[in-house]
Amino acid sequence: MNVSVTIDLLVLAVEKHWRQIQLAAEQLTNAKESVQVSQSANNPKRLTVSFTVSKARQVDIVDHIGREFWGVDDYSDSAIRFTSEPLRTRRTR
Repeated sequence: MNVSVTIDLLVLAVEKHWRQIQLAAEQLTNAKESVQVSQSANNPKRLTVSFTVSKARQVDIVDHIGREFWGVDDYSDSAIRFTSEPLRTRRTR
């Protein structure tokens, strides 16, 4: 399952914020190579990280994900989004 977490900061995002968000995502992911951090072109106080997690019910993991990012310095707000991988269609005979 793919997860995207957007973090709004109280200050402009600097290297320490990028590092903290990267490390938080690496603690949660099932594949460290899936972790990607980006900064909004329109809002330099907003960072987004995307990563994969093992398949689970969203309600069971959303609090765990949220708590992992609360420790980011200058944290203001966040949004967590889930997307499933596309279903494969089965061929019938």
